[in-house]
Amino acid sequence: AATAASDGKVMNVMWYSLTADWVNDAALLDMALALFSMIFVFLYVWFNTQSIVLALAGIFEIFMSVPLALFIWKFVMGQQYLDWLMLVSVFIVVCVGADDIFVFVDTWKLSKTTPPSISGSIETRFAWTFRRAAGTMLVTTTTTAICLGCTAFSSIPAIKAFGIFSALQIIVDYVQVITWFASIVVLKAKCCEDCCAQHCCRPCKGDLTPPGEEPKERRVTVFLRDKFSPALFKWRWLLFSFSLALAGGAGAFAGARVKFTESLTFLKRDHPFQMFFDLQADVFYSADDWKYDISLIYGVKAEEPLVWDLGTQMFPATDAGWNATVQFKTDFVFDATVQEAIVADCDAFKAHAKVPQNEVWCLMSELKDHSPSGFPYPTEAALRAALDAYVASANFSALRSSMQPMGFGTDKSWYVPDGANGIKAFWQTFNTTVPSTVGGSLTRTTPVYNEWLAFTNDRCEATGCFHTAGRGLYGFWDIMYSLFNYSLQAMWVTVIATFVILLAVTTNIIVALYATLTIC
Repeated sequence: AATAASDGKVMNVMWYSLTADWVNDAALLDMALALFSMIFVFLYVWFNTQSIVLALAGIFEIFMSVPLALFIWKFVMGQQYLDWLMLVSVFIVVCVGADDIFVFVDTWKLSKTTPPSISGSIETRFAWTFRRAAGTMLVTTTTTAICLGCTAFSSIPAIKAFGIFSALQIIVDYVQVITWFASIVVLKAKCCEDCCAQHCCRPCKGDLTPPGEEPKERRVTVFLRDKFSPALFKWRWLLFSFSLALAGGAGAFAGARVKFTESLTFLKRDHPFQMFFDLQADVFYSADDWKYDISLIYGVKAEEPLVWDLGTQMFPATDAGWNATVQFKTDFVFDATVQEAIVADCDAFKAHAKVPQNEVWCLMSELKDHSPSGFPYPTEAALRAALDAYVASANFSALRSSMQPMGFGTDKSWYVPDGANGIKAFWQTFNTTVPSTVGGSLTRTTPVYNEWLAFTNDRCEATGCFHTAGRGLYGFWDIMYSLFNYSLQAMWVTVIATFVILLAVTTNIIVALYATLTIC
């Protein structure tokens, strides 16, 4: 953006050609934040483990989870393409990877204070640590991977890829913690054992107890066991009741007060690209007086109008998207009854109070006006011949010339030939008075969508047609509706999966239910 003074006013010039650069800058900034996250995690792991060797080993295995997951994505799953949303999963693996490291290291430190049968040697300590830590991490990894894997049921490729790729990273990180990181812990302990034999135990404070000293439990362990746990047990029913009341109150408050945002933006409000987008949408949204139009399509399967050739890829190879095949109704016949129904639909459009005058495009009605004595035609073949003759006539060309300023074209109302005499599909379109600024808001779009959906469903009850809308109005709503339904379904699946895993681990249905409730 360029800023300069103009008659004492500030003028901002937005260059649309820079949009890609702005988006790339935002993506690079996010990746830089991921780098800072790794630096913070490294420092905290170093502080927690008191070992720079374990900190370096831990951050290395977290970092390696990304390329190893990419290897599985590419060569095992056969995926050829990535999406930028997948890169956001780096934040997830950094957090989960650090948690796994803390679990293993804390369990390793705890093994030092166990009876001699366990703490007597590095081998017995490692066996005890591995059984406890690997099992605990397996539960958390399984739960997390299943929850992320539920995105595989999403109809939006970017969300599906994000969840599956995140789950792969979590699984790879777990495998690395119980193999690579565990071996580094044992190797360091072995080196410390040799070091202590030379009376140099200071660098190995967290691994071995110097000769002549008794192993000491950590103060946090003593506090949690001797102070915190008895207090929780003493006041367990009061805390249980309080937590239930708090959960109920929070749920009631959220249901009454929390609302969907109307101002969700792609970038920050002061970002040049977001400023340009806001100005274009709210002030200079169009140089034309366009409206949202709605089309009714006859002869195509309403329940599945298109079949996409997805193959095994989650993303299409080109910007044009996947190849799609239109699903025509093979038993649909444009007989006299259907012809009359199509004209009746057109008349209903014209009579609707929210349809602008003269902004209804119905080729079938034009054909009837052109040759009223022959309409309706007894067969589909006769209709096809009449349509072919009409669109080749001078009357058709003259009418199109007069309607051209209103944006009429064959995309508004036309037919799909079937061989030499048949018709596969037919469609007609009408404009609405839906405000051009209604898009982009689910709460503003939903009433409009529901109103016209009820109208078109009523019209299509007899002919089995279906509606579609121009300029992405219904596309936006359908995506939001799909996301909402998927979120609800995924939520229930993840809650059930969490309960099942907790029940299998605890073998106590009350504990599993209460733990699941606290998570929710």
